[in-house]
This record gives sequence, C-alpha cells and structure tokens, in this order.
Amino acid sequence: MKTHLITFGISIVLLIPALIIFFYYRQLKVHRVFMHKNLFISLLLTGVFVTVFEGYFILDSFNNYNSVLEENGPGCKLFYTITKYMRLSTYMWMFCEGFYLHKLIAAAFAEQKGVLIFCAIGWGVPFIPVTIWAITRQLMADELCWTVPGYYEWIIYVPMLAALVVNFCFLAHIIQIIITKLRSTNTNEPAQFRRAVRATMVLIPLFGLHFLFLAYNHKKGDCHVILIFNLIVYSLDGLQGGIVALLFCYLNNEVLYLLKRSYNRKKMVHDITSHMSSRKTRESRTSVSTNMESLANDALARGLKKK
Repeated sequence: MKTHLITFGISIVLLIPALIIFFYYRQLKVHRVFMHKNLFISLLLTGVFVTVFEGYFILDSFNNYNSVLEENGPGCKLFYTITKYMRLSTYMWMFCEGFYLHKLIAAAFAEQKGVLIFCAIGWGVPFIPVTIWAITRQLMADELCWTVPGYYEWIIYVPMLAALVVNFCFLAHIIQIIITKLRSTNTNEPAQFRRAVRATMVLIPLFGLHFLFLAYNHKKGDCHVILIFNLIVYSLDGLQGGIVALLFCYLNNEVLYLLKRSYNRKKMVHDITSHMSSRKTRESRTSVSTNMESLANDALARGLKKK
C-alpha cells in the first residue's frame, strides 16, 4: 500500500502542471490534446480518490477495531463508489484515445469533427456499470464499505478488460497500417520497421495495455514471487499518470517549443524592464548630481558677491 500511495503521489505531482500547460496554451486546443486532457483529469482524480481512500479508510481499518469500514456508513460507500467510477472512467478514456488515434491513422490523418461522443463514452458510460455494481452490493454484499472482493466486481472488470482488448486490437492494426505504408514507399530496411514499431510502443501506457500483461492475479505460489508481482502491479498502476504526462506533455516537441518561447518572451521582457529601470536610475542620479552641482555653484556665487 505504501508503494501505491507513493506512486500515485508522483503521478499527481506530474499531472497537475501538465494539465495547466494544456489549458494555458491556445495552440494546444486541438482534438488530440482534448483527449489527453480528459485522460489526465481522470487519472488525476483517480489518484486523488485512491490515495485518500487507502490513506485514510484502509489504514484506519488496520489501526482501529471499530473503523470507518466496520461502521459501513453511507459516506464511506459513496466515496468508494466514486473511486470505482473514476477507475472505470480512466479505462474508458484510454479506449477513447485508442479509438481516436486508430480512426485518425486509418482515415489517412483526417481530423475528427466532433468530440461529444468521446465525452459520452469517457464520462457517461461508466455510470451504467458502476450504478449496477452499487445496487448489487447494497442488496447482496453490504459490508465493509463494499471493499470485500467478490464476483460482483466483474460488473466493473468486464468493461475494463473489454477496453484493453479493443485497444490492443487498435494498436496491432496501427502497427500494420504503418508497416504497410512503409512498404508502399519501397522502404524495406529492417531499421525503418523497427523504428516504426518502437514509435508505436509509447502508446502502450496511453492505451493502458500494460494492464493486460498484469491482469492475472497471483494468489498462489512463492511468497517472494507474489510480493514482486504485486510491487510491479502497484507501481505501474500508480505511475501511469506520471508516465503519460512525461511522454505526451513534458517530452512533446510542441509543448517544449511553446514553453521555450514563453520563457524567452518573459526573459526578454525582464531584460527590457531591467534595462529601463537601470536607465531611469542613472538618469535620476545624473539629475540629482546636476542639481547638487547647480546649488553649490549658486551658493558659491552668493558668497563671492557678499565679499
């Protein structure tokens, strides 16, 4: 759990500035970045809710016999339900990223005209399975704020896995399209194909495909293997937000160009302001010196007249 809290904390710290950058620059108000912004928001809110739930409710159950989980109050259940919703929303936005990019590449980079359908999928669709899950838990397993795992969880797991499987198909087809286009341009060098495949590998965390390889839950076997596996799962789960923020914001050439341009502009304004300020200071000092010299000359002249 400590690993989970630390990794989610790292992602939260990296996601907040990335979102500020995306919302600040008008040049980034395009459909591609719109998708990134919504995915980043869902990852950020997931990180916040998971961190609060595990850091307060779960740790409280370890330290107190009559814990908040034992009380099974409506506030605790509502908070956990929102956490589940944010989790599923993240998977839906990963699916939207895959669907958008696949459509963009398959249609020869034709820009998507509308984004309302993605908002409906990303924020609207999760309400349905989460509501069904909450009603089922309330009627059939109303204990410990609904945190006890059971077959009810498959109500949420199925759409999550479906999103990952479809994204895997999208990625495979994207790679196929890129390789086909390379062959059509008479590019038969293996290095070119390897470079193209490596370029698409950065889409794995964006599409959430790393979770496919970690979907199997190791409950039996060597304790050290289980410990290492859980450490990897919790680390990748918590760090996903930070990884996509690095790959698609901080290391993005367009973002780096805009940040550099803003820095150069502010530096230029600062230099001009400093130059004007120093010039005014010099002029002020020169004026004071001239006035003092004039006063001294007047005093000397009056003294000579008296003599």
